[in-house]
Amino acid sequence: MKVKQYYKTMSYRWKIMVSYFMLILVPLLLVSVYIYQNSVHAIQQQSQTLFRDDISRKRSQLEQRLNEYENTGRQIAANTMLTNFFNSNPDSDIERFTDYALRISQVMDWIKNLEPANASVRFFTGNTRIFETEMVHYVADVRQQPWFAQAQTAGYAQPVWEPLHDVRSFQYTPSSQRGKTGQEISMFIPMVGTGSVGEEGTLVEIHVHIQDMFNIFGNGEGESGFLVISDADEIVQTNLEMDAAMRDYFAGGSWRDDATGIIQIGSGSYYLAHADINRLHSTIVTVYPAQEALSKMNRAGFLSIGATLAGLALMALLSLALSKTLVRKIDGLLDVMRSVQQGNMDVEAKVEGGDEIDELAADFNRMIRHIRELIDTVYKFSILQKDALFQSLQNQINPHFLYNTIETIRMMAETKKEREISDAMEAFGGMMRYNMSSQHEFVPIRAEMEQISAYCSLNNLMLNDKLELIVHMDKHVENACIPKLLIQPLVENSITHGFDQLQSRLRIWVDAKVNDAIIDICVRDNGVGIAQDYLQGLTYWLEHDDAPPPKVQGNGIGLKNVHQRIRLKYGKDFGMTIISVLGEGTTVHLKLPYIKRGMEDIR
Repeated sequence: MKVKQYYKTMSYRWKIMVSYFMLILVPLLLVSVYIYQNSVHAIQQQSQTLFRDDISRKRSQLEQRLNEYENTGRQIAANTMLTNFFNSNPDSDIERFTDYALRISQVMDWIKNLEPANASVRFFTGNTRIFETEMVHYVADVRQQPWFAQAQTAGYAQPVWEPLHDVRSFQYTPSSQRGKTGQEISMFIPMVGTGSVGEEGTLVEIHVHIQDMFNIFGNGEGESGFLVISDADEIVQTNLEMDAAMRDYFAGGSWRDDATGIIQIGSGSYYLAHADINRLHSTIVTVYPAQEALSKMNRAGFLSIGATLAGLALMALLSLALSKTLVRKIDGLLDVMRSVQQGNMDVEAKVEGGDEIDELAADFNRMIRHIRELIDTVYKFSILQKDALFQSLQNQINPHFLYNTIETIRMMAETKKEREISDAMEAFGGMMRYNMSSQHEFVPIRAEMEQISAYCSLNNLMLNDKLELIVHMDKHVENACIPKLLIQPLVENSITHGFDQLQSRLRIWVDAKVNDAIIDICVRDNGVGIAQDYLQGLTYWLEHDDAPPPKVQGNGIGLKNVHQRIRLKYGKDFGMTIISVLGEGTTVHLKLPYIKRGMEDIR
């Protein structure tokens, strides 16, 4: 309220400045917010796109490495020299040694050239007639191991991957490698043409240390890097520097429920994306601090704020310059108005151009000239006003004099036993009181009908009882309110214009009914009717104020008065309709809204 009151007391110049300021401020702020939001959204989208591309690239690199291991395994498993060696049946140790020296040692050098990413190869064979070495082991020694049962299901086209296990040592493992700590990943594939694994067949194992498997992703930078997490929520490998909150978050498995995007871990915000590595039964997860992206967003916000402030400063200068230009004319017009207020009616405002302020000044000048003309006639109007007041008082006295005179005549007729004259004077007195009373603007239909009955009784004195009034009125419409003297002019028209002196009897029917909150009052007679050309002119005149009145069969003033009163009070949906046939009679319908007595303002 205080702001509103202050604005009202503010000068027009400042109102223009404030309005202009606000007019530009709102769009400017909206544009700034829009630019800021779009910048933030673009940065977020760009960061998320880069991050998704990064996880896709890492997954592709890892899948490519796994494919390299499988291809290498297939080359080894299909090597003819190795197949012949594992199917050989030497008779003596010398033959076994010779076969190994001539065959397997050459192949082993070939295998080392095939190994990708420092992978190592082992063979598990059921042929116990060949030497067991650091690379060749008997199936009997590992048959009961849990991992070997799964490894036996491997096929040449579908190798089996053992995702994560401790480094294994065997009898002929070099002492330098025994007890080696850490974890590795293994892939198993059967040798082609060596029989069933576990009997005479041979199983090839390519195993690689976990660090060598994922060294393609490089080293992490602080909180930015990757994790490999097994399906059992064990962190297989990571290059992240993780605090306790981050380690608990990933080790607990809750990261699987978070959608790719910005997540909250402890007190930090991070971009998170992950991709499944089905062959390793694990998932690779990339983590990237959102702080860098947020700093870009903040820079975008600062730029938006700076642009907004600069725009506001420029806007303030423009508002000041514009207000001075606009207010100069207003100040001149205000000076002229103040001079007129002090009584100087000979001044006029200066009109310099054709804008709205100049139009206002021109209108003000015309008003001043008109006031000067009006001042010259004020005295005449004051005299006429006094005469009108006197006439009004006289008109209020005359009805009482008339009522008293009528009542005196009625009493004289009553005394002389002139019953017919007495009844006529009583009806005439009631009619005069009804017509001349200004107490009520609206009356019940019942009262209007009583007035019409009295009016018809008086007319029968002149018509020698040739007039018959027939009234039909719904019981629930009796107390409906209508404007006073609305039906009487219609009955009067029927008597004045519808009665033929040669006619034996004039009948007038007045029906009133209500339907769907609409009152229909019908006044019908059996009089002479109306010619069609005149009826068309009369109807047109009722609907058009500027049309000339008809020149025959009366001027229709009473009808137009009734029609216009209905229209002015209730609107264009209500009014009068006239139907007439020459020689058969006339019917007039009045359409009014249904208003119960007591609901209308009766004055």
